Amino acid sequence: MYNMSKLSRKTFTAAQAKSHFADSLRAAEEGGVVVITRYGKPVAALVHFSELENLDRLRNQSSQDGLGGLLHRWDDANEFTQPLDQIERSSSGTLPQLD
Repeated sequence: MYNMSKLSRKTFTAAQAKSHFADSLRAAEEGGVVVITRYGKPVAALVHFSELENLDRLRNQSSQDGLGGLLHRWDDANEFTQPLDQIERSSSGTLPQLD
């Protein structure tokens, strides 16, 4: 498995992607991402096959799976998600004070 934090990302127009397909395929195989644009807007991405499998797995998860299912049990889901957002944004890794 490759290190997700060190992914390289290249952006090619559709014409460039066509002429550099072998390089793009190699970059995706090594864990990089190749974004393909048309008229300046991203329309597709070439990624390692395991990333596609991860995306499929996420799409197929029920909203009731994992923590997503817990949120529906609180009247105010923000009470649960705000401390998690603070932890995610914190670079120190310390837990925020809860009321």
